[in-house]
Amino acid sequence: MTREDTSFFWRLREVRRLREWLGTLANGLVTGDALRAWLAKQPDGDWSDVLAEALDDYLLETGGAETSVQAFTAWLAEWGRELRRRQTGLLLLTAHRARGLEFDHVVILHGGWGQNDPGYRIRRSDEVLRLYYVAMTRARQTLTLLRMSVANELELRDDPRPAQQRGDYWSQDMPGLVQREHVVRTEPPPELDMRYEPLELKDVDLGFAGQRGSKHPVHGAIGVLRPGDPLEVRDNDGGWLLADANGQVVGQLARNYRPPSERCQARVHAIIGWDRQDGTPSQQERALRESWEVVVPELIYESRGKQP
Repeated sequence: MTREDTSFFWRLREVRRLREWLGTLANGLVTGDALRAWLAKQPDGDWSDVLAEALDDYLLETGGAETSVQAFTAWLAEWGRELRRRQTGLLLLTAHRARGLEFDHVVILHGGWGQNDPGYRIRRSDEVLRLYYVAMTRARQTLTLLRMSVANELELRDDPRPAQQRGDYWSQDMPGLVQREHVVRTEPPPELDMRYEPLELKDVDLGFAGQRGSKHPVHGAIGVLRPGDPLEVRDNDGGWLLADANGQVVGQLARNYRPPSERCQARVHAIIGWDRQDGTPSQQERALRESWEVVVPELIYESRGKQP
């Protein structure tokens, strides 16, 4: 899976470490070989893989020639702003959120697009078709349209009327259309019941660790965490705390955020850096440190009403 929210790329622990290392280069110059050597010494992880993608793109553009740290830093900042468009993997978006974006390969899921679907009758037909057109035109190379109702498909195939008269927007004569046989699964895989929800910065109490002094154990506990490490979500009088495998509280969810399941599991999605000056005036007054790290979690729960 790729990540829809990549706004905190510049704050990632992995990126901050890279920027700190670049700041130690005496001559202010860096080569592709030096960047590769630095990355090879870093711990494995999803965000290290993202940095590897960035480095591959940079070397492709520059050939690894020596350049100034300032120029590379500016390039990396721009690359990070475009990360959602660049990253590999599967990105799940609504058609509305995909406006203005383009992708090499687009798959449009069945979602009440046709006049025979209940959702279609609730909304105006022209509105639905315009949105469907937006989704289709996001594709640069290939476009896959999914229709999941087999019974409805067979019914339409047997209908002798033209597609326009029977309300079927799936013309069998559509250019380039390749139809595949339906595959029936008697036992859906259990993974389909699980929902993975990476939280955004607005869902997390960004000042939690900053309100603890430098000797507080929360800083050491966060320091050894890595993306993918398990977390425990604890109810704390209506607030929700995050604890590591040793039981040490390492963060807190925002006051207005409520987990979708009281017994959801969690794991570390990312660890970002935060500074006193990034907060509001009242948050700056409560901070006991100039900078600290924040755990951004991913929640895992069963999406069909079951408890994990």
